[in-house]
Amino acid sequence: MNYPKAIIYPLVLVITLAACLLVGCIGDNGGSGEKGLPELEVLITSPSSGNIISGKERVEFDCQATGGKEPYSYSWSTPFGQLSTKKSFSKSPSELKKGDQVVVAKVFDAAGNEKQASITITVL
Repeated sequence: MNYPKAIIYPLVLVITLAACLLVGCIGDNGGSGEKGLPELEVLITSPSSGNIISGKERVEFDCQATGGKEPYSYSWSTPFGQLSTKKSFSKSPSELKKGDQVVVAKVFDAAGNEKQASITITVL
């Protein structure tokens, strides 16, 4: 049976889009947005999730970004606001809100990709 092109072409488009959703349409670039680049990844290296922060000693915050396209830019935040726009920085416990909080490190690469990592800390 021959179907008109007005039915076949939209049907092919729908099937292609469904396959992309199921399998992924990332090509050979790992989804980084630029051909040949590995996907942007972020790891918070300090402090560790679950740390209890107290006293007067400053706490070092640091993360590691890999993949994507350098240079990277950074944005650290909690639900209470932004902490820093640097890769690493330090804060004293008195500069942080007391209680349990999630700290998020977002990294942006030069290709416009974004990735984030998070930890939970307790501030006394």
